[in-house]
Amino acid sequence: MTTDVPAVEPRAFKVVFRGDRHATRDEVLAAVGSKSDAIVDARSDAEYAGQDRRARRVGHIPASCSIEWVNLVDKDGRFLDDAALARKLAQAGVKPGEPVIAHCQGGGRASVDAFVLERLGFKTRNYYLGWSDWGNASETPIENEKGPESKK
Repeated sequence: MTTDVPAVEPRAFKVVFRGDRHATRDEVLAAVGSKSDAIVDARSDAEYAGQDRRARRVGHIPASCSIEWVNLVDKDGRFLDDAALARKLAQAGVKPGEPVIAHCQGGGRASVDAFVLERLGFKTRNYYLGWSDWGNASETPIENEKGPESKK
């Protein structure tokens, strides 16, 4: 132990935006139409079903699967082991090798799912605007417990 304070020289830190890790609304719309990517919803079951309103419209992106982020960690907040995580993804219908777009309300919860997906080898993008964007847009298709709803 020491009480000496180290001298640290300031230096420039270059930030490089990783566009390959980000998905836009248009890219999600294209993925829904082409079924090119699995879409993983990290929100709560109530949000996914359309029972918890956090945008103008409620529900989920068509063909998306629900993998609430809290189900990927244990009671202490530590990630489950890889085998348990892989089982949860498979149970939700995410296939090995398929590209994935994760989303939630605003990117935070989806980052947990995206981390797990990346850790397990999935090419993953985060639609960080998520439901706050999709659920408030009038031109995006949605599904909820009442069935499909589009442009309402």
